[in-house]
Amino acid sequence: MFSLCLLVSCELFNPLNYNNSESNLPEGSFWALNLKTNKPYKVEAQLFYKGNHCIIYVDKALSGTGKSVSLDTAKAIADEYDNTIHGLVTGSFGEFKDVDDNGKVTFLLLDIQDGYDPKTSSGYTGGFFYSQDMYDADLYKYSNEADMLYLDVYPQVPNSSAFYSTMAHELQHLVEFSQTTSKGKSPKDIWLNEGLSTGAEYLYGKTINNIDPNRRVLTYLLSELAPSGNNFFCWDSSPTSNALVDYATVYLFFQWLRIHSDNGAGIYKNIINKNTSAGHSDVVAAINDNFGKYDAPSLDWETVLASWLLSNKNYQGKGLVGYGADSSFTEFLSTTMSGKSMSQLVPSYTVRRAINLRPGEGVFWDYNGLTNPENKGNIVYDKSLTNLLLAYNKNISLYGGQEGASLPPSAPFIPAPSVSASRSLEGSQSSELYEVLKDVPLDWKTLTSRKE
Repeated sequence: MFSLCLLVSCELFNPLNYNNSESNLPEGSFWALNLKTNKPYKVEAQLFYKGNHCIIYVDKALSGTGKSVSLDTAKAIADEYDNTIHGLVTGSFGEFKDVDDNGKVTFLLLDIQDGYDPKTSSGYTGGFFYSQDMYDADLYKYSNEADMLYLDVYPQVPNSSAFYSTMAHELQHLVEFSQTTSKGKSPKDIWLNEGLSTGAEYLYGKTINNIDPNRRVLTYLLSELAPSGNNFFCWDSSPTSNALVDYATVYLFFQWLRIHSDNGAGIYKNIINKNTSAGHSDVVAAINDNFGKYDAPSLDWETVLASWLLSNKNYQGKGLVGYGADSSFTEFLSTTMSGKSMSQLVPSYTVRRAINLRPGEGVFWDYNGLTNPENKGNIVYDKSLTNLLLAYNKNISLYGGQEGASLPPSAPFIPAPSVSASRSLEGSQSSELYEVLKDVPLDWKTLTSRKE
């Protein structure tokens, strides 16, 4: 429903003017960031195409490597940005600052230096936004003084749906910076900023009837970290964090927000426009502006967190606990992998052993009529779902430490032959009903427990 039919033609650098030759194209020099070493390096690039809203530069070092981009591909990229992505993202999230006063965003296509090695890992960086480019070079020596994005062309394939999904994702980051930091407001917490960008991915996927963005959910379900409750709120903040799981869970959370909002995806712009003291407060404020159909009193973060965590088990529910108000999304969740539903793949546990929960994390286990455990500190227990008990950490201090939950998980069933050996969560069966809760710091010191 967000497809834009803007028949806009690109101008100036038409491939036909160069007879499909790159030899006479204008050149430009840029600073790029080596993500492996975190050091800047110089990129000599050629201007391949100008669109109504964008400029496409291509790294000259790609020539002759098999990774180069053709002029026709550059034109196709500019067309897709001009006709779909520009209006979709700016309309859904806000305008971005035109720091170089040319009315266009600059895209630098290159092989991002991220340490990608197909022999050892399939992971790579598809693109990035570098905020120092929005400042004068007098302030930041390596600034390109341009509103620009960096897009990978290897192994990411230019002019593919994944490439354009990355473009939408990174453009949201440019918008967020422009709407917050550039206006003297506090930047959004990283989990909130990334969540908004996964929303941009989803919206783009809908315009081309492509559900690839939903595949982020699979990362969560296949990860060895999902059983431990790992999610987005403490973004990549411990040795056992997994950025892909962070992205997968924040994607789910932002789908939950969209599905329950009276204004659908309009809640995303509402979140950007909030300027409270913290990311979770921005979300709560936006929810209380947009969840009027539930005719409920103002929601707090604890209620929001618990409702979302419970939704991952009760995913077909049409109330606040569930994703059922969007039948196409629940249809995807119903057949996530090999006929297994999401509720089957989000594990429940029976083995009684303590597990550490960082702020925002939660786990389930089977509940068979045992005495209700008592809330302790930031650990809260919820028995809203039949025969299931949820334990979660309601702490909103991202760096304030972890707390442990009793009645913890056993090893999960995850049908994923491609996943390496999972961290074992099994433990000896214990006759003790509960174990002592103990706060532990973010350096993941061993949890010490005793019998009650």
